[in-house]
Amino acid sequence: MTRTLPEPMLAVVEPYLGSLREPFDRHLTEPTCWIKDFPSFSRLVTEWGGVVSQAARPDWAVIGLRS
Repeated sequence: MTRTLPEPMLAVVEPYLGSLREPFDRHLTEPTCWIKDFPSFSRLVTEWGGVVSQAARPDWAVIGLRS
């Protein structure tokens, strides 16, 4: 299930995504797993912003797991 970012949050994030293209292109020398290009990276960053925004609510948290 893909959730979309609420419009106000998207309006805040979207203008800055373009500034990440050059560092992305410089550091991603070959596609990995599910980040194959800049649009997929942009989706990840945008959707992760929604997760973090929701987790800012009282009694919520975000954890990271590595395999």
